[in-house]
Amino acid sequence: MGQQCRAGKYKLVKRDRYNPAFPLRRTIICASCNTPLTGSASRGRSGRYLYYHCHNHACPVYGKALPKNDVEKEFLKYLEWITPKDQFLTFFKETVLNLWLKKGQIFEVESAKWAKRLELLEINKKHIYEMREDGSYTKDEFIERREEIENEITATKISLSESKIEQFDVESAITYATSFIRNLGRQWFDLPLHLQPRFQKLVFPDDLQYERGKGFGTAKLGCIYELNRVFNGQKSHLVAPSGIEPEF
Repeated sequence: MGQQCRAGKYKLVKRDRYNPAFPLRRTIICASCNTPLTGSASRGRSGRYLYYHCHNHACPVYGKALPKNDVEKEFLKYLEWITPKDQFLTFFKETVLNLWLKKGQIFEVESAKWAKRLELLEINKKHIYEMREDGSYTKDEFIERREEIENEITATKISLSESKIEQFDVESAITYATSFIRNLGRQWFDLPLHLQPRFQKLVFPDDLQYERGKGFGTAKLGCIYELNRVFNGQKSHLVAPSGIEPEF
């Protein structure tokens, strides 16, 4: 077989681990053995039936199928349960806007500093050309000084660009984001099938346990949902716990 592959008679095809029929596959794990659940189909008299199940032979629930529709309905209910409520989203929006404005003030100071620096460099560049014209610089001296000042100008322009905040309607962006956040179940349901696993990892960075008869267990959540979980109605609780500070 190996020789045939090297000879080009066989082609190795990378197996796609994503199965659109089972979007929760490899996102949810068995509560009994922590093995990622897989999915399979069986045929009956009335048609084809889809199930999630644990494939660990040593697991006490091995072979006990979980109907796909039941598991995914429970997943939608779990998304609704962790979805932030309006009070949190209102405080969250206010907090982000305040942080944006404070950060903007810092960037404005930095931007003014680099703009002033650039203005002085342009004046110096003009002076270098004047010194070449009046003979104060030889040709080699002029070229050397010109290259130095142009390098400084380029570096300063980069710093100036980096210090500027993009101009856009941040309030509209946050409004869109909060609309997305408050409709988790609908967003997951409406997403193209190939994007659902990526969405799931954003909401659940780690695996999500599922137990027959009990449903989903408490899981580690993405930053915004973790903040919502510890929120008690006070703006001070919108400061992220250690390790999940928001970046601006």
